[in-house]
Amino acid sequence: MLDDLDLKEKLDRSGVGFEYEYPIGTNKADYAILFVGSSVLSGYGWVFPTADGRIRVSVGVIHPDTDVPPKKLMSDFLASDDV
Repeated sequence: MLDDLDLKEKLDRSGVGFEYEYPIGTNKADYAILFVGSSVLSGYGWVFPTADGRIRVSVGVIHPDTDVPPKKLMSDFLASDDV
């Protein structure tokens, strides 16, 4: 893809994420949440409903800003009081 965009140099920053999907009922299927700060100190996250009646919970980090694996960030978030 970088060749197609004529970008031969390695990018200085890149995002890496981790997601889970859960089935949900019909209630609250029109809500979305973006979280930053204390919930995900080393990155960002979001919660969105999908078109097929599921909810997607995602977290991400920006390298080289942190070396925290996104899977650990997700585990910490799911274990927190913010869920």
